[in-house]
Amino acid sequence: MVNKRDLKQRIEELLEREPGISVKAFAERLGLNRIYLSGFLDALELEGRVSSKKIGPARAFFSPKPIDRKRER
Repeated sequence: MVNKRDLKQRIEELLEREPGISVKAFAERLGLNRIYLSGFLDALELEGRVSSKKIGPARAFFSPKPIDRKRER
């Protein structure tokens, strides 16, 4: 089972290193199902934790603002 808190942190860290990453690349790097991850990213976008931009048939994901690690604790 995926720990959602850890997954959020891993996603944020990956976005810092690779802004504009696709769901497919995210899934490959995190070792998760693409469909599951797509839904999770949609939820994070609704929360304002990530943003996305449609580029051709894919969506690229970005961090909407600098991440405040102190806020996470």
